[in-house]
Amino acid sequence: MWEMQQDLLIREQGLQAVAPIVTIVAFRTLAAVHIPVAAVLPVIVRLTLTVVVELLLPVVVFLVAVGLPVVPEAVFPVQVAVADRVPDK
Repeated sequence: MWEMQQDLLIREQGLQAVAPIVTIVAFRTLAAVHIPVAAVLPVIVRLTLTVVVELLLPVVVFLVAVGLPVVPEAVFPVQVAVADRVPDK
């Protein structure tokens, strides 16, 4: 019985020694992955927005210059309803 308790005590001490090491490794791995992602993500978002604006802005300017509606009428239901209204007599 004494040997079994001794064995359990040794295992418990071993787990107590391993737990902080596992915790440190896990947090360092998380930091190692999080820091580059946190640094790169804003750059990706900014580049994406820049490309979208640079590609869409000339198209919108051209459509406005030609006189085509840039925003469909369905976006403005109030104006459509007023345009379809029968005038009062």
